[in-house]
Amino acid sequence: MDQRTLNPEPTLAELRWRSRRGTRELDLILLGFLSAGFEDLTPQDRRVYARLLDTPDPDLMTWLLGQASPSDPEIAKLVQAIRAQSFSTEADRPVPVRT
Repeated sequence: MDQRTLNPEPTLAELRWRSRRGTRELDLILLGFLSAGFEDLTPQDRRVYARLLDTPDPDLMTWLLGQASPSDPEIAKLVQAIRAQSFSTEADRPVPVRT
């Protein structure tokens, strides 16, 4: 049985671990988003974020750079929120997570 079936609302630790993708760019964008706004995400948003993390890295990068949009409207809305947070002005941007 899949762990996400047993625990339908992902924890910050789980999402943080799954957000580490292996490319510096994705790590900074995704971990920065979690650091800045995890507490503001609803349980449904957290589940959508977990689904987003099932996406292969090339597709994820394409979406986050605005070169394409996901077909799933919930994921598309979340990608827009991540882009808005990640590509805001330097003054608004949180300090990247250092691992």
